[in-house]
Amino acid sequence: MSVALVLGSAACVWDDVRAALALAAPDLVIAVNDMIPRWPAALDCAAVLHPAKLPGWLAARQNAGLPPPGQVWCHKHAPGVTHATQDWRGSSGLLALKVALYERKCDGAILAGVPLDVSPHVDSVEPWKDAHTFYPGWTTYLQRIKTRARSMSGWTQLRLGAPTAEWLAEMKAALPRPELLEMLQNTTKEVV
Repeated sequence: MSVALVLGSAACVWDDVRAALALAAPDLVIAVNDMIPRWPAALDCAAVLHPAKLPGWLAARQNAGLPPPGQVWCHKHAPGVTHATQDWRGSSGLLALKVALYERKCDGAILAGVPLDVSPHVDSVEPWKDAHTFYPGWTTYLQRIKTRARSMSGWTQLRLGAPTAEWLAEMKAALPRPELLEMLQNTTKEVV
């Protein structure tokens, strides 16, 4: 079995990631939007609903000396996109979750930095006022994802629940790897 770690762009992402990595080691890592250049390790996938911003995120990642994502997913073909899939209209986080569960065929996924609430993004201190516009997309697909997805924070955690020892065992999640947490020891939202 395999478990993905989906890295959203909310400011809580670093706390969420550290908590998630203390529970399990991911088999696949997918970064969304502003986390593409900020994730300090290899990326299996990137997922975006903003293809116009993708070249900048990929360039920032390259300029930081980080390897490019193995795949780049979007709801349409565009420069830098390697794979397209239908948008579930529930934010970039839901697109990444769809990629993890249905395109990459992971058995489960843990959302980090995908609270889908008014929390600011990693590159801002302003509240994110559009979160509520994505609730219908998540609600539409909730029955399809709720047994296979868990969230570390916010509105999505209230709907999906947090990863528990029982759920991780059911997903046959890999044991935590201390070196992953050590890699993040000095990582903050100011990586870029």
